[in-house]
Amino acid sequence: MDTLLKGTTWVTFEEAVTFDAVLQCVPVVTAALLAGFKLAPTNGGQVGNIEHAFMGDGLNHPRQIKDMRPGQIRRLISLRFQATLVTVVGVEMRLEEFVAFWQQDAGLRATFERRGDWDMNLAIIDTKIRASEPVVKAGWDGRRTVMVPLRVKGDEGQLRKTLVNRYERG
Repeated sequence: MDTLLKGTTWVTFEEAVTFDAVLQCVPVVTAALLAGFKLAPTNGGQVGNIEHAFMGDGLNHPRQIKDMRPGQIRRLISLRFQATLVTVVGVEMRLEEFVAFWQQDAGLRATFERRGDWDMNLAIIDTKIRASEPVVKAGWDGRRTVMVPLRVKGDEGQLRKTLVNRYERG
């Protein structure tokens, strides 16, 4: 295991495939951060704490995604948090427990939604998640996964071309 990932926990949300869709994960992530959970450090950019990936059932090569129907594609947003216990409404819980509690308890949701800074924090988290580089994740041989960036900024298109070509030579 990579030592940079120790002491962290991932939480993953499945979202609508279109880029302009409302992100369902934003309220629970915002509430978790306001409750005291913290995103894991990036160690100067060595390890990300947000992964925005598109995957498909049976997707073996990143180029296959353009030929798939929307119903075959999944959009997953994963966030890497520090693995800590936080006391929320008098109960000490892990992040995974908080997410389950958030999904089941309307009173907890209402408590956070009444905060004066709620809307501002929602907008900040939404912007940060949307700014993360989306990738296509494709399985190679069951042991390897290749992630190829979707967006092209400047001359980074060459990076994407290099990754896809290297993947094809496998």
